[in-house]
Amino acid sequence: MTTSPTPEQINKLPKWAKDHITWLKREHATLNQQVESLGGTVKTAVELDPYRDGLVQISPLQKIFLPERITVRYSLGKGGYLDTALRHGRLSVQATHLDGYMEIQPTASNAFTIGFEGMRR
Repeated sequence: MTTSPTPEQINKLPKWAKDHITWLKREHATLNQQVESLGGTVKTAVELDPYRDGLVQISPLQKIFLPERITVRYSLGKGGYLDTALRHGRLSVQATHLDGYMEIQPTASNAFTIGFEGMRR
């Protein structure tokens, strides 16, 4: 198990080593901020909730928010994919699949499924 050095231990180091530790701490803080901005708790229009099953939230754990201009890609196998993005307040969906054309099938007045012609349902 490794532990952080105490301030007394750091004070005994040469100046170049102290400066390097200071730089590493600053770099660590910067990287943490970048990670939080990529998938953090700051509310954006793009919300990831891995614990939601349909319309029912099955866990009280914290949601993850993604940057506003992100594209989420779902791999469909056989080189196919489905890209989704929120652009100017509208959901943009683009798909490529080797088995045929994209089909949008309504399931309710406020829900639909996306399948591909020729794919098993």
